[in-house]
Amino acid sequence: MNFQNMNDAKGLMPTMASALPIYTSHGEGNWGGRVDVNNSKFSKFQGKSKCGERSVIFERNPDSSDKIPPHFFNDCILEDVDDTGFAFLDKPDPKWANVKDCGNFPCTAPNNLIFSFSGTTYEGTVSPSTAVEDFTIVPDEETVAGTYPNCERKEVQQAYVCQMDNIGMMMFESLDDDAWDRALQPIFLLNEETGFNNTINAMMDHIWDTFYTGQRRMARFPTALATGQDYTLEFSSTPAKKMRFNLDARTGGTKIKIPYPVAGSIQVTADGKKKSYTPWDDTIGASSPLTKTKGCGENRFVGILNFLEFWLEPGCLIEI
Repeated sequence: MNFQNMNDAKGLMPTMASALPIYTSHGEGNWGGRVDVNNSKFSKFQGKSKCGERSVIFERNPDSSDKIPPHFFNDCILEDVDDTGFAFLDKPDPKWANVKDCGNFPCTAPNNLIFSFSGTTYEGTVSPSTAVEDFTIVPDEETVAGTYPNCERKEVQQAYVCQMDNIGMMMFESLDDDAWDRALQPIFLLNEETGFNNTINAMMDHIWDTFYTGQRRMARFPTALATGQDYTLEFSSTPAKKMRFNLDARTGGTKIKIPYPVAGSIQVTADGKKKSYTPWDDTIGASSPLTKTKGCGENRFVGILNFLEFWLEPGCLIEI
């Protein structure tokens, strides 16, 4: 199963007997966080346990509704592992689509899972059908992974295996006072050139008051994408006035465009430093297009058309 980082998770060191199974712990996904697994060996996974149950190395926690941190596996060994024992990525639970949990459609953390591998080696007499050194496993979502280059769909795994190292996770959230009460979702991360469409839901309602849910959901959105591409981020309601963004990926950056319904004055900061718009270009009557070479936080707001564009790189915090 995957690692977790969430609000209200169980303590690292148990102090009392815990309800079973332990993995049913619930809570909103924390800001940031990643998992690095180095120099580990996975041996003799070939689809079924001795009891006949599915037994795979890489799968998600069945209760991971809100966020699954990106996992980076470095210099690991797979010994006698075949396709059936390699991975199986469950779809979001349809039962989450109700007013008490995720609203009109299931929460979307399972659609944004990322298992990234570098320096992988293989031992034994059995190997997965795509046995390469560097690759990324992502869920079987046609409008997301199906648009990535160099990816092969693995039906038995409900996954794509992509021979690319630039799939990463962008996380963003509303910082407005009404962030827990005002719905921004569904949110669409789009790339018209490739057909990419990652539809994102807010986090599950985990608040209970006796017999009733709190009807409050955290407006935090973990979102998988391929760096080196340009995306448009479309909200189903007016975008939040204050937001923050980060990106966790092995390499590359991305340009994000946010359309606004009306003109406004928008300030972008990168790691706490205010960033001015790109220089004015008289020939187009607007701030000049992003060069993507000026570092994280390069940005412009184009009036009349009313959109913001900014450049985001791994390890950088953008605030709007």
